[in-house]
Amino acid sequence: MNRILVPLWLGTKRLATQALAFWICGSCAWLSLLLLDVAAERPEPQLLLPRTLYLTQLACRYSTRCVLPLALLHGLRLLWLRRSARADGYLSVLLLAVLAPLTYQKADLLSSGSLLLESAFRVHGLWLMFAALLLGNLALWHVHLALCAAPRHPLSRAVERRSRAVRIASVAMIALLGAAALYAFSETVSRELRAYLFLSQFLLPSAYLFAASLAYALQREAPRWLVALGALALAAGLIAAGLDPVGVRRAKAFFERRAGLIALTDLSSSSARGAPYANLDISQPARFRCDPEPPAAARPAAQADATHRNVILISIDTLRKDALELQQNGAFVAPSLRMIAERSLSFERAVTTYPATLFAVSSALTGQSPSEVMFAPRPPDNLFTRTRARFQELLIALPSAGWFKRPPVPQLFTQGVAPLYFQDADRTTRHVIKTLRDARSHGRNLLAWIHYYEPHTSRVAGRGQRAEQISRASYAELVHSVDVQLGKLWQELDRLGYLSDSLVIVFSDHGEALGEFGYFGHHVYLNQFATDIPLLVHAPGVSPRRSEQLALLSDITPTVLQWLGLPAPAGDAHSLLALPSPTEERFGMSEAFPVRGRALYDVARKPIRSTAELAERMQLIRTAAIDYQPKVALVSSRYRLIVNRVTGAEEFYDRAADPQEKRDLSADSLPAHARMRDALSALMERLSERIYCRVQAAAADPGRGPL
Repeated sequence: MNRILVPLWLGTKRLATQALAFWICGSCAWLSLLLLDVAAERPEPQLLLPRTLYLTQLACRYSTRCVLPLALLHGLRLLWLRRSARADGYLSVLLLAVLAPLTYQKADLLSSGSLLLESAFRVHGLWLMFAALLLGNLALWHVHLALCAAPRHPLSRAVERRSRAVRIASVAMIALLGAAALYAFSETVSRELRAYLFLSQFLLPSAYLFAASLAYALQREAPRWLVALGALALAAGLIAAGLDPVGVRRAKAFFERRAGLIALTDLSSSSARGAPYANLDISQPARFRCDPEPPAAARPAAQADATHRNVILISIDTLRKDALELQQNGAFVAPSLRMIAERSLSFERAVTTYPATLFAVSSALTGQSPSEVMFAPRPPDNLFTRTRARFQELLIALPSAGWFKRPPVPQLFTQGVAPLYFQDADRTTRHVIKTLRDARSHGRNLLAWIHYYEPHTSRVAGRGQRAEQISRASYAELVHSVDVQLGKLWQELDRLGYLSDSLVIVFSDHGEALGEFGYFGHHVYLNQFATDIPLLVHAPGVSPRRSEQLALLSDITPTVLQWLGLPAPAGDAHSLLALPSPTEERFGMSEAFPVRGRALYDVARKPIRSTAELAERMQLIRTAAIDYQPKVALVSSRYRLIVNRVTGAEEFYDRAADPQEKRDLSADSLPAHARMRDALSALMERLSERIYCRVQAAAADPGRGPL
């Protein structure tokens, strides 16, 4: 019995000791890396302690998650070594077999982007990425074995044969290279280079493994008191974190909102089971009522007006609501836009339905929510398919950026209308003015959509306050350049008489983060800087004024259809010319779901033919996260509720009292907060029913066109 128990005890003790060393060193390595990421933002001194405590928790938790698999892997290797001298070769084959399916999934995701999806080289790219990822992870495993001096490993023996001085010098060199590599990894992630974001999703365990090995190798040459001090510091951090739950909870909320390395490492995952009331659910279809009529049954048409001849939509990419107030050198950067706002019906509480162009514009052109577009059995009808018979001339002017030419953009935006592409705002304006003159001189009715792109390309350099200053200055310059073109276009609309017989809507697709939460860009957040947008309606008979009513980007479609006397699709969108009474509280929804690669392009390429396929695509909202987690926001004219669909984390803001949304009221148990939760639950139930019923109707009539 002792022959079995003694080796078992010694082996367990050795594995436990090694696991503890990995835990200590790995936690220290990741804590240092995470602190580098935070220090770059220079937080206020009173915020530094709770954030450091929270990062300590994260580093220890992440290290714990990786220690057990590493210890088991080392145990398996030691057992194998007793039976065969080729244990490392066999283990490598086993690792390749285990990693191959996961690696293929990541390689398939990488090769499913818009550049490769339609390319003849996609298959070659897929296998090249597959081989690179698989061999890279295997190489990092052997580096790990060498750094932690794994017994009988060839690299370990090569290191051990060196003198102590050479070993110390080797470890120091590896430490410098490793620190530089990890810091470069952190910088790359924080600068949002998406190729690295994709790669790191699979390489991250190996990156941890390398960091732990590096720290462990350094620990072998360091005095034991230094290791003990590191362990005590980590333990003290965990204990101290438990003594200040409020501060740490706020730090947790901060890191759940921000992008960068914290979000990438998935350390911000919560133990909560998500927010069921904020998710679509078709698991119990018996509760749905699918009428015999198509789910998109139309509302009655308004009386047609013969003077309502033209419709002109002008969208400006990445234009924040507060861009109208931006100033440089004491002057407003968007004077033309401000002039148009003064002469139009201006919605001061307008929000986008999605913080990125694809689903935001799709929502504006279809009157549907992003979820309805994402889960439509076929690309839904939009303004061009619904109104094509009413116009002799159609104009779509888009940026020449390659993204606008690849699927699913044409399938969702243009649907059979040949768009024109222009390199800059000036060329766009000149061509649009020429088309307006020709249409007016020949008496042709016109439907035009002009999309200005420039604010999207604002520059970011450096980090922290410097990056914010550069970004804001660059953004202001680009807004001004588009505003100049908008002024020219508006002047020509007035001169040619379009303002007397046309519906003109000026809007933005979404906002932009310019340093809020340490983030630059869009997609990720549903706060005011990303979702509050200008929305201006000019038409004969519409009095210029400012409206405090809630308006949604999806309201544009029913507005155009009402103006033309055409029936509007059923749904939650309303005509901006006939919104519900201001005394009636209205709720609108914004969404952000992290779907990339093949899943995104399947929106237009692959129809949903059954409810089983619908459920599979819905699951992507919660599992396809790459650099951020899925969120939904419910907005009223006064409040905004933001919910993380995976973790259940909430934010709640009073938009009237706190326009910049700096004070989160989610912990205050306000009645309005509970009311918004209930309203969000009811809205998600209606959406689930509409989406399910549309798929059922499409399955029953597969030959039907767009919905």
